[in-house]
Amino acid sequence: MTAEKTKVLIVGGGKGGTALIDLLHDSEAIEIAGVVDVNQDAPGIKSAQYFGVPTGSDYKEFLGIEGLCEIINVTGSEKVQQDLLAEKPSTVEVIGGHSAKLLWGLITEQKKTKEDLKEAKKYSELIFKVTPSAIFTVNKDKIVTSWNRKAEEVTGYSDDEIVGRECMLFADEPCKNKCGLYSDDVKKPVVCKECTIRRKDGKLRVISKNADTLKDGYGNVTGGIESFEDITEKKEREREVKSAYLQINQIFQGVSEGMCLIDKDFRMIRVNKAFLDLVGFREGQVLGMRCSEVLAKDLCKTPQCPLKRIIKGEEHVEMDVNIEKKGGIRVPCILTAMPLRDADGNLVGIIESFKDITERKSAETTLLENIRLKSNFTSMVSHELRTPLTAIKEGIGIVLDGAAGEINEEQKDFLDTAKRNVDRLTRLINDVLDFTKLQSGKMFMKIAENDIGAMIKEVVKTQMPVAKEKGLYLKTEIVPGIPKVQFDHDRIIQVLINLVNNALKFTEKGGITVSAYLKSGSVSVSVDDTGPGIKEADLPKVFQEFRQIEDAKTRKAGGSGLGLDITKEIVARHGGRIWAESQYGKGSSFKFTLPLERKYKVVVLDDEPTFLSFSEKVLEQEGCEVIKAQTGAEGIRKIREERPDLVVLDMVLPDLNGYEIIGRMNSEKELASIPILAVSGYAEKLKELDKIEVPDERFTIPKLMKPVEPALLAKTVKDLLRQRS
Repeated sequence: MTAEKTKVLIVGGGKGGTALIDLLHDSEAIEIAGVVDVNQDAPGIKSAQYFGVPTGSDYKEFLGIEGLCEIINVTGSEKVQQDLLAEKPSTVEVIGGHSAKLLWGLITEQKKTKEDLKEAKKYSELIFKVTPSAIFTVNKDKIVTSWNRKAEEVTGYSDDEIVGRECMLFADEPCKNKCGLYSDDVKKPVVCKECTIRRKDGKLRVISKNADTLKDGYGNVTGGIESFEDITEKKEREREVKSAYLQINQIFQGVSEGMCLIDKDFRMIRVNKAFLDLVGFREGQVLGMRCSEVLAKDLCKTPQCPLKRIIKGEEHVEMDVNIEKKGGIRVPCILTAMPLRDADGNLVGIIESFKDITERKSAETTLLENIRLKSNFTSMVSHELRTPLTAIKEGIGIVLDGAAGEINEEQKDFLDTAKRNVDRLTRLINDVLDFTKLQSGKMFMKIAENDIGAMIKEVVKTQMPVAKEKGLYLKTEIVPGIPKVQFDHDRIIQVLINLVNNALKFTEKGGITVSAYLKSGSVSVSVDDTGPGIKEADLPKVFQEFRQIEDAKTRKAGGSGLGLDITKEIVARHGGRIWAESQYGKGSSFKFTLPLERKYKVVVLDDEPTFLSFSEKVLEQEGCEVIKAQTGAEGIRKIREERPDLVVLDMVLPDLNGYEIIGRMNSEKELASIPILAVSGYAEKLKELDKIEVPDERFTIPKLMKPVEPALLAKTVKDLLRQRS
């Protein structure tokens, strides 16, 4: 049932009347019965007519309106006020003068409050709808009174399905009997509480919620408001991160190499068990200590400190170091260091690993001694065998020539067989000696300007009788105009004879062609045969030491299995390359190159940037390609990669000393033959080289004392490259 409105008559159509009309025309409690003014053009009259309110010029016309309660006089005239009081019905109250102003102010304030509330409600509804958080409100009976769009996304329930129903509709079972959130006894709001809800589709989701009670102006609880966020994926990511962290930690602790993390202040922030075992400390003793107090103390004071190098921009540092274990015991290790960065890529420290190489060092020493003994034994045996073989060969020759008396045909046949086997045995011994020389760096080259075409013809001429005996052709194809080339005459003759001999051994019909031509700044030599060829799978094996291709004809031909390996090394020592091409069943082709203008590679291994720049300038003027290195580990890596013609070696380095570099080079076949020039600013370091035993003075490592004169460095390097290239 709707309550009746209070009817009022407004007398006066000026500003006051106009304002009252604007305030009261849509009031739910007041009805304007009429507006009166003698001036029918007054703004209040026009406003009343706009809103459909009755108007007139005489208030007496409106006094008889049924239900009229109040007359509001806003004319400001005392006479009008007196007339109204005299003529009004007894049930009607007249408000005028000061009372009218108070009423007007009260109505205006109420109107403003109403508009403010309306505006606030509009904005709160807008915020409620567009907020990225899921929000809903309930009354004291836990009935949902409002529900926003984000809440629909999280729970799967629409506004129509949830408003007017209990919020327990989407609660998971464990939550249903524990919610006291919206009771009068709740003292504090709920902040970031995690719980589980069940979506409309039945799936469980983890949410983080914030909730508080709603109260009226008197502090009474009227309901509650809750915002929540679906953190299911976030929780899953957290579990994955935690699992990954645990796995990384297990790997970190489980690796056999000692590992530690060092921050930018040079303090150790994490270590694994293997590291603690290596240094002999407990974890509590190490963490927080500066790395210089635990690791290679001498290294930390130099520019070669791994952390300093990584701060300067290096991404990977590897070197040999000596760790001083608790108690003063020094442990040789390979140190590897890499930068440690945060999520934004900023350097926060380094991670270092240490591999104990005590056993390897011992093995290297043993290996070097074994290599030396083997080399000495091989040389001794070979030389000892050559002496009686020479006597046997000469004796057989004297008998075959008839100088010791006449022999019959059968005896001659036996002696011919013996002579061929003595020659074969001599070749085998020569191969072993050459191989030993190459391995130990004792094969010297006599480089001079030679005519490759003339040499090919010379070799073909000496091998022609063998070709004719087998019914094979042996010819040359030499392109005119090939210039003379710098090489060792005897060694390249050895290469050619080896290749032609091999071709003659395995070719049964057809023949062999030896050709020479110019290509890409080199002289290319090719020995092509019409023999059985080599299977594709066997091609990579042909230049391996002590290897022969598994074929009946190969085994029948015999041999040391060293010829092609020796050939490869000789060509490499001349700065060329050798390779084989073949189509199985259609012959083979062995090719090698000799550069027309050889540019020697020189590795300069020194930790002083000044000497590196100085030597680079001097050696490049001599036509050398200079490869620089500042640490022993870097130098060994570059020597292995580049296979230089010479190493200029500083005897004092931050990680490995010069003797360790020499030992490593001598222990590797590919590096053992590379000549070394020792340099140092310490005379005693150079004198220690004299203690190394060598067969004769040709094998002595030359020495230069720093500072070195440019002319002396250039001459020494040039002589070494010419004599031992």
